[in-house]
Amino acid sequence: MEPDTADTRAAYDTVAEDYLDIVRDAFGDDLHERAALAGFAARLGDGVVADIGCGAGRLTGPLRHLGLDVVSLDLSPGMVGVARREHPDVPAAVGALDALPLAGGVVAAALAWYSLINTPTDRLTAVFAELRRVLADGGLLLVGFQVGDEVRHHRHLYGHDLVLDSYRRPPDVVAAAAVDAGFVEVERTVRPPVPPEDGDQAYLLLRR
Repeated sequence: MEPDTADTRAAYDTVAEDYLDIVRDAFGDDLHERAALAGFAARLGDGVVADIGCGAGRLTGPLRHLGLDVVSLDLSPGMVGVARREHPDVPAAVGALDALPLAGGVVAAALAWYSLINTPTDRLTAVFAELRRVLADGGLLLVGFQVGDEVRHHRHLYGHDLVLDSYRRPPDVVAAAAVDAGFVEVERTVRPPVPPEDGDQAYLLLRR
C-alpha cells in the first residue's frame, strides 16, 4: 500500500464515527447536491450503482430514495463498518480506488462523490481506469470534487489528530485524466461555494 493510501485509510478509520454525526443531515441542506444526484439518477435505467468512496454511507439513503440499487465501497474499514450498521440491507465492502473488489462490467453506473480528493494527481488516470473497468459498456460515472490548484495537508479534522492530504484541482485536469482512461465527458458543472465551503465545486458526468 502506498504511504499516502495508508495515511488516508488510517485517517478515515479514526474519524468514522464522528464524521457520520457531522455530515448525517448535510444532504437535505445542499440543493446543488440534491439536483446533481437527481439528474444522475434520471439518466439511469436498471442495474446496480456503485457508491465508490461511500464513507459512512451518507448518500445511501438518498440514492435509494431516488430508486437506485446501491452497493457501497470504501478504502476505510471503519467507514464501511458504520455504513453497514446504518444500512444493513445494502452490500458494503472495503476496497481501494485503484483495486476495487468488483468484477469487470458488473455495475451499471458509479458515483465518486468527493472520493478522489485524496488521490494524488499523478494517480488519477489509474483510478479512472479502474472505475471504467467495473462499469458496463455505456455506464455513467458522476464525480464531485473541489476546484482549485493546491494540496492541503490536514493534521487535525473532525476533532482528531491525523495525517491526510486533500487535492483541489481544475476541472480540466480531472477531465483530462478521465479521458486518458477512456471515458467520454458528457456534462460539466462548476458552481460557486455555499457556506461553509471555501471554494468552487465541480461535478463531471462521464460515460464509459
